[in-house]
Amino acid sequence: MPKKPLNPGEHQELGAVLAGIRNELLARGVQVASAYARTGPNGAAARRLTAAVNALDDARAELDRQFFREFPETATPQTYYPGHDAAAVVLRGDLQRAIMASPEA
Repeated sequence: MPKKPLNPGEHQELGAVLAGIRNELLARGVQVASAYARTGPNGAAARRLTAAVNALDDARAELDRQFFREFPETATPQTYYPGHDAAAVVLRGDLQRAIMASPEA
């Protein structure tokens, strides 16, 4: 059975979510790199977060190319590369409640 490709709306939503995830990973990577050494064993977490951002960027680029192949008449670069304000912020309900209940929040 052939798979059903994403429609333009699904590409829009996915692009916004992936952009939001990238923004969060990037910010957390800076946070970790500022707290620990950048080299040696203590730098492993920051290097892996950088690698995760790079892998996410590669996936976004491929999805962007796919979107332009499937919908050349409606595809725009802003789908997978929206401005910072258009990126979606996604938090699971439990995590969001835990953050809101934190005395530091």
